[in-house]
Amino acid sequence: MYTRHLLINIILFIVLLICTTFLCAWLVSRNQYLYGIVLIPLVIFEGGMLIYLFNRTNRKISYFFNAVRNDDTTLFFPETVKGKTLLELHSSLNRVNQVFAEAREASETNEHFYRSLIGHARTGLLAFNRQGNIEVINPAMEKIFSIFHLRKISDFDDLDPRVSVTMRDLVPGKHEILSLSIENELRQLLFNKAILEIGDKDLSIISVENIKNELDHKELDSWIRLTRVLNHEIVNAVTPITTLSSTFYDLFHRDGKLSTKNISDEMLVDTARALQNINEHGTGLMKFVNSYRQFTRLPEPAFKHIHLGDFLQKELDSIKNYPGGEYIAMNMEIQPLDLSLLGDPELLQRVLSNILINAVQSMEEKETKQLLISSSLNYHNRIIIEISDSGTGIPDDIKDQIFVPFFSTRENGSGIGLSLCRQIIHLHNGDISIRSSEQAGTTVTLRF
Repeated sequence: MYTRHLLINIILFIVLLICTTFLCAWLVSRNQYLYGIVLIPLVIFEGGMLIYLFNRTNRKISYFFNAVRNDDTTLFFPETVKGKTLLELHSSLNRVNQVFAEAREASETNEHFYRSLIGHARTGLLAFNRQGNIEVINPAMEKIFSIFHLRKISDFDDLDPRVSVTMRDLVPGKHEILSLSIENELRQLLFNKAILEIGDKDLSIISVENIKNELDHKELDSWIRLTRVLNHEIVNAVTPITTLSSTFYDLFHRDGKLSTKNISDEMLVDTARALQNINEHGTGLMKFVNSYRQFTRLPEPAFKHIHLGDFLQKELDSIKNYPGGEYIAMNMEIQPLDLSLLGDPELLQRVLSNILINAVQSMEEKETKQLLISSSLNYHNRIIIEISDSGTGIPDDIKDQIFVPFFSTRENGSGIGLSLCRQIIHLHNGDISIRSSEQAGTTVTLRF
């Protein structure tokens, strides 16, 4: 509204100025100098009013924007002035100033909220720019490293240069764990990173957690489970050996001395059978030890580019020759078709073979036997391989034990299959997870 009135006034004064000037020039051309001279002050007045209109508006608008630039939202233009045009200008500037004030108040409220949220977080957080200058840091980060008043990430070098290197070089979406001794205490610090782009400015956001207690609990729990399995396997193998050897030792000894009296043919036959039994249990124990050796002595991966379509198809063709595999409907989905993976073909073949054999065995008692292998890229550009079956699934009470070394639900199982798979996948900087429901099938997911 104000702009329209101002424009009308300006046009009006311009028209009047043109008309007055034209009339003055016409009178002078008619040699009526006296009338022309009389009109000159009017021309000057109209020109001055035109300049005044522009300057008055420009001064107020310039004053307003100077106040905005200085974050002064207390500016107020009086709305009791005379003149409709000026009154509308003041009202418009006051309304705009009110909008700026409300926006600034909302921004300050949000900033206060997020700073309070970051300040109360137990996870260490900081953000630094391309030059390595720290722009935001919360108290938890300072407490974790026991360093205060940090200004640059290079300030961590006094503690350990690996910290600043990790913060700079860490790839977003991945994590890294550093073991640091801080105030004579070993801390296992988990680093994660994200990049935030604000205009032409990049901020690296780092989160740090001390996971030593969690790792200690996990490690202790793993050792307890492993010890139980080892105890079970070793006791099962050694007990028959010690029992049989003790029994037949007593048969061939009297009063602590070797005696061959009263040795019948039947006793000799039983002794031969006992020795055979001892040999079988000893062989089983050696097989168990060799399985342990295989689990703990995996070779370093020899990385090569693997075309996943050909690789997975080869594994599907192989599993068809496994007992029961010929009755399974197998499908494969690869997207994109030229998807390839950098990995060790022999080690990954062991992983796929183990998972596929487990899938075939889980479908032995099922009427519907379906197996699907799919591979794709997720939104983090990570390669995902999923193997899904329609088998009996994994009981809920043992789901948390399936990766424990030497744990097996099968009578003749070694129990190192899935734990070996996980170790191989970790050597490829990936991870493995399993979703399963009883009688509804299992899906094994490999992420690289």
